[in-house]
Amino acid sequence: MSGFTKNLFSKIIVSMIVVFCSFNTFAAINTIDDAINKAGRQRMLSQRMVKSYLLLGLDVKPDKTRSQMDAAIELFEQQLKELEAYADNEELKQSLAVVRRHWSTFQKPMKQEYDRDAAKTLLTDVENLLAECENVVTILDREAGTSKAKLVNVSGRQRMLSQRIAMFYFAYALNIGTEKEKNSWQEASNQFENALKKLITAPENTPQISESLRKVNAQWKLSKSSFSLMDRDNFVPLIVQLTSDGILKNMDSITGLYSNL
Repeated sequence: MSGFTKNLFSKIIVSMIVVFCSFNTFAAINTIDDAINKAGRQRMLSQRMVKSYLLLGLDVKPDKTRSQMDAAIELFEQQLKELEAYADNEELKQSLAVVRRHWSTFQKPMKQEYDRDAAKTLLTDVENLLAECENVVTILDREAGTSKAKLVNVSGRQRMLSQRIAMFYFAYALNIGTEKEKNSWQEASNQFENALKKLITAPENTPQISESLRKVNAQWKLSKSSFSLMDRDNFVPLIVQLTSDGILKNMDSITGLYSNL
């Protein structure tokens, strides 16, 4: 193994640990902004779980990858309980009940060994779970009705898109992605870039937020250079894993900063 590859492995492991530790804090929801933040994180976790499952198929640091996936499953369940406890109106309760019913079956394949057919099923099924989680965020965002809440929503959605883009990339690396997944990958990439531009120019930004967004922009440029190799069937899952987790870590911090404005 070359020195470069060893260094890259080390960075990925550190990135996984930092991201896990930053999320592994469970607390009751006290404000609408906190609810939007956690509901938005559920969107991200739906993509992160499947991304990790696909990464198992690529045999990229399987022990660390499975730990990452298990942590995402655990956090999704914990935050779902917190949102259910917070829900104070019938529309929100019903929306969360839909997520709960789907979640009970969705997680089962990920507790087994990697299977190619299961991976294909998860790629389809995760679209429904994402839509259900998105509906929860929409209800909360409408209830809040503030510009800050919208920034929390947009910023939080970037977390999801960072994992979604990597998820579809890994599907293609495994040769299980169809034209539909390719179109979804391109759409997610465009959405991420457009939202990043919007956040960078937001008048509410503090110097700390602006500096963090600058880092995300640099990481995004690195990701795009990796994606440019796809047309030649040259995949670099290690680098994409590293950059996607780096973007996720920074966007989660930024979302928290917007929530605390």
